[in-house]
Amino acid sequence: MDINDIINSIYKLPQPSLDTLIASISEVEYPKKFHLHRENKKETKSYLIKKGIVRAYAHKEDKDITFWFGQEGDLIFPLQTLFAARP
Repeated sequence: MDINDIINSIYKLPQPSLDTLIASISEVEYPKKFHLHRENKKETKSYLIKKGIVRAYAHKEDKDITFWFGQEGDLIFPLQTLFAARP
């Protein structure tokens, strides 16, 4: 999936705005089981999934409880930091 396709699937931007946004994006690649966001830490980065999947989970009573799967084209961002300035 191309970054233009991902952005346009979320919201169709005018070309100058799309060009400005794309100029500010860095492509990164992480290995399996890499943690994008950590518990009790203020996170400031957001991600668009170009290839692969991501799992959101909470660790409770020695168990991982999965509450969301992201797939190609999805946006990942730290809700509590973004909206409440909390870790």
